[in-house]
Formats: sequence, structure tokens, C-alpha cells
Amino acid sequence: MILSHSVNKNKKNERLQKMKKILVLAVCIYFSQIASCQVIKGKVFDSSTNQAIISASVYFNGTYIGTTSDKDGKFELDISRNKNMPLTVSAIGYYSVTLKQFEEGKTLEVKLSPKDYVINQANVKAKSLKNKRKMCLRLFKEEFLGDDYKEMKCEIENENDITFNYEADFDTIKAFARNPIRILNKGLGYKITYFLNKFEYSWKNSGILYEGNFIFQDMATADSAQKQRFHNTRFSVYEGSRMQFFRTLWADSLNISQFLISNKFGQPLGVKDIVKQVNEKKYLTYPDKIIVNYNMKTTQLVFLNKSVFFDKNGYFDGSGINWIGVMGVQRIADTLPHEYVALDLAKE
Repeated sequence: MILSHSVNKNKKNERLQKMKKILVLAVCIYFSQIASCQVIKGKVFDSSTNQAIISASVYFNGTYIGTTSDKDGKFELDISRNKNMPLTVSAIGYYSVTLKQFEEGKTLEVKLSPKDYVINQANVKAKSLKNKRKMCLRLFKEEFLGDDYKEMKCEIENENDITFNYEADFDTIKAFARNPIRILNKGLGYKITYFLNKFEYSWKNSGILYEGNFIFQDMATADSAQKQRFHNTRFSVYEGSRMQFFRTLWADSLNISQFLISNKFGQPLGVKDIVKQVNEKKYLTYPDKIIVNYNMKTTQLVFLNKSVFFDKNGYFDGSGINWIGVMGVQRIADTLPHEYVALDLAKE
């Protein structure tokens, strides 16, 4: 009896020791998460009235990560996973604002400007404009969503919120959307909320200019076969994309990738020739255009700025580059969120 009691006591002590270790580990994880969490706070105002804007979207462009302002226009957001990316603030009826510098612990004051265009609903609905609208909408979807939007089963759910410059100079088509454009990409399995700031298409030179910001959401599905189709299609879009290109540069993995980079004279370039690192940040830079070849498909990169910031997740400053060629025709239907993980480049 004494031996049995001793054994039971030892087992009890062992269980207590294990519970203590688990508790200590849980506490360490909790405080490490608190330490790594970097939360910013702010308030969103109307620039003309100085009134708080309710339900403004605060997010990292091209990601899942975001929040909304409350009834007082206030918001909080953890930026620890995307601290090097600019922050975007958008609201219905306002132009989006992009913040490239923000500090933890400092309250942001964000002022949004109301969109200043006026839509004449009577003209938009006039019978004489039906054919013109149909043509404009078709062109808009081809240029905004991309050539593959039908193949991707990519749809705009609120087409009626988009209107065009019906009575203006028709050498250039301009599109306006006071409400965010809701995009359903059934090929990739994403819902996208897109805040359009500008869309212009020139008939003379087929030039396209569009600006906006967007946030992703996964389509809910419990179908394992459909999930596999999403996975396969996402990877096929990822291959040879701008996202893969910048991730390859960040990981210094050109030697194991299918990307071949050269200057305009055909001389090969390596990562050290075109990437500059400053502290923890990396920049793409070269004194002339560079040529990128992926699987026999060619793209020219023309620099609009001396250097272009990019991050490990594939984000880059789009205002600094003009893409000509295969990568230049990639549009919303071919876009992946920055959280997308591909098996070939999991390292940082």
C-alpha cells in the first residue's frame, strides 16, 4: 500500500510539472505576441467639413488585412506583418489616401477628399446611350479585369455603379465609380473590393491608365475539389507574374528560377546588378531599362523613378515602373493577394 501511494504521488508531481511547463510556455507565447504586435491608431476626417467619416476602410493594398473606422471615425490596426508597406484609407464617395510613413503609438489624422465628379443619372439611363454604355462597359472589363477575365469567370457584381463620360470628348473613355467595385473571381476563388480613383482609355494609342486600391477576401467553399482547382489556377497565375519576379529578387533565387534578366544590349544581369539594400529594405534600380524573360515570354521594365521599393511578399511601388510586354497586360483577374504562398519560394 505504501509503494502504491508513493507511485501515485510521483505521477501526480509529474503531471503538475508538465502543467507548469505548459503554463510557462503559454505565458511566453502570449507576451511574445504582445511584443511583436505593432498597433497604430487614427481617425478619418472629411477634408472639406472636418467631420468624422464612419466605416472608412483602412487596409494594406492587395492584402486581406484591414479594418474600418467606427462611429467617431477612429480605427486601430496591427501593422506588424506589413510594416514596410504603405497603408491605404478609402471610403465611399471619397478619393483614397495612401500613407507611406506612419509610426506606432502616434495617432494618425487622415483627411479624405470628396470625389468631385457629377453623374447625370437621367443621361446615363437614356435609351440613346444604351449601346454606347454597353461598348464602354465591355472595354472597361477587358482593360480593367484583363484579357483572361472570362476564362477566370471574373465578374463585376455592381456594374450599375460604374458610369462613363458619355457626353465628353470621346477620344478618351473615362470611368467613374462612386461606390467600391465588387469583383467576384470564380477562377481564383477571391472576392475583391476595389476603390477606383481613376480610369482612362485613349482610342488614339490604346493607352490605359487606372488607379485604385483593393482588399481581398476568400470565397467560402467546403468543396475539396474546388479548393484544388483554386490552388492549381492560383499557381498558374503566379508563375511568371510580377509577384513571383519580386519575390525571386528578394530571395536572391534567380539561379534556381526561370527568370532571365538582361540589359537592352542582351548582357545578363544578376541580383547584385539591379537590387540595392538599405537596412532592411530593398530597391530595384538600374540606369536604363531591363529585359525580363520567363519561359520564353518577354517583358521590358522602364524605370519612371531612380529606384523602386519592393518587399519580400511581392509588393512593389507600382508608380515607379512601366511594364511593356507579358507582365504589362496582367490585370485584376490575374492578381493574387500578397499573403499568397507558393511552394517554390517559401523562404524569405
